[in-house]
Amino acid sequence: MENAVDRLLERYSSWHRLKRATAILLRVKALLRKKASVNLSDPITVCELQQAELAILKYIQTASFGSSQVKPSSLLKLKPFEDESNQLLRVGGRLTNAPIPFEAKHPVILPNNHHVTQLIISHYHLRLGHAGPERVLAEIRQCFWILKGRAVIKQTLKSCLQCRKLRAKPQIQQMADLPNSRVTPGEPPFTRVGVDYFGPFLVKKARSELKRYGCLFTCLTTRAIHLEVAHTLDTDSFINALQRFIARRGPATEIRSDNGTNFVGGLRELRKAISEWNQQRISDYLLQNNQNLRIGDLVLILLENTPRNHWPLGLITQVYPGADGLVRTVEVKTQAGVFIRPADKICLLEASLLS
Repeated sequence: MENAVDRLLERYSSWHRLKRATAILLRVKALLRKKASVNLSDPITVCELQQAELAILKYIQTASFGSSQVKPSSLLKLKPFEDESNQLLRVGGRLTNAPIPFEAKHPVILPNNHHVTQLIISHYHLRLGHAGPERVLAEIRQCFWILKGRAVIKQTLKSCLQCRKLRAKPQIQQMADLPNSRVTPGEPPFTRVGVDYFGPFLVKKARSELKRYGCLFTCLTTRAIHLEVAHTLDTDSFINALQRFIARRGPATEIRSDNGTNFVGGLRELRKAISEWNQQRISDYLLQNNQNLRIGDLVLILLENTPRNHWPLGLITQVYPGADGLVRTVEVKTQAGVFIRPADKICLLEASLLS
């Protein structure tokens, strides 16, 4: 069961604040015994902080190691001895003649499982700018020798949030399954493609140098590549490169990109063009590919013995489909009157907008 001193030590998370609190308690103790000439409200002095540190170290050594005559087996290899000036257990060793301070020759022994030990480690770690375990251990051993110090320092530094932020690494996850466009067999090359730009390259035009870019189309299935030259990075240049690619390799059913500005602009322009591709143009295309003539179509009437420029314009006013639904005879209204003509004597100019 913890006593009042242990609860006091556990209450603080800073080595310096713990020493200040202990110094104030020691001042109160001295005032109660009427052995102090200072007031309770006076600033804490360096001497009082040193006395507080000495009192804390004495307490944790007594609580962890007992009397100076009873030494745990973990202390035997350190050849410990008791400092006559302050009754602290220090490391022995053979550095008596070394030209270094006494505290470095014979550091104070500290237990590895005490809260104060963790406060001291955190204090040095922050003072050294969040240094690593070896640097902190080397600095602590100038004054203290922590049993199993390397292990306890590593364990303490793992709880430092700032160090975890600085040393955190991104998560590495297994790559996802390949999409359908990468694994679909039996399709012609460049049915599904990926597109990207590379460059720029400097080219000479007259006496000036211009930038040109490479537009790379790669087949997602066979990994074949197709290169086009793009004059700029704007949307129009990409659309021109795409048109040249389609003219050479055929239309692609799927195009993937990294959503670059020019690619997004190209998609927007294509969608706009599709939306503007009205029913009239669709009808024109279908009718020009052997589709039925309809009422309201604007046509030319073919006259074999007349130059084409003199063929009369007409408007279909009636159609006469056969049993199979195909229109082979139409009624055409012209400036000269209304005539019935076969479909092979009619040239479609513009499809009707009527449904």
